[in-house]
Amino acid sequence: GGIFFLASILNFLPSYADPQKVLHDAWYTMQAGSTPWGYYHEFFELRENKYFYRYEMTKREANYTYNENLGAVALPDLTPVAFNLRKSGHTATEIINGNYVTAKHGGNMKIEIDGSRKKTLTRSIPKGGLLDSFFPLWIKQHWSELKPGKKRTLQLFGEDAGYADFKTHSTRLEV
Repeated sequence: GGIFFLASILNFLPSYADPQKVLHDAWYTMQAGSTPWGYYHEFFELRENKYFYRYEMTKREANYTYNENLGAVALPDLTPVAFNLRKSGHTATEIINGNYVTAKHGGNMKIEIDGSRKKTLTRSIPKGGLLDSFFPLWIKQHWSELKPGKKRTLQLFGEDAGYADFKTHSTRLEV
């Protein structure tokens, strides 16, 4: 279950001592008007020839605290490796682990969900598909070719079940 998540967090810690590999490290506040109700931290790094992404969010709703933590790993071409999402709230905790296995025309993501919706799924990701969390890096890698009039369709895989039960979705990009 949570072994990948723990390993991801522990592997991120040394990167703070090596800022040359940190690509993005930012904190954000969520608020309604002038009233803050949550915050999140987003972090990208390049380490061991892989991209690592971490997202931590805490919010307060109806006097309850909710937390989300996402860790994801991709190869330099943004091919997925794995992800872990942990959500905890008022009465429940859900842990989602995804591990990617390369296949002939893309790959398969094996997803294990622990919590109230406990199940195991396998979903295909087409060649060139990437995890949602790495979309900003895809933009950075392709910035020079993104000229006015450029159109592109990307296959993105959401790390949360909010995307039609973990199915790849097409995203149209037009500059």
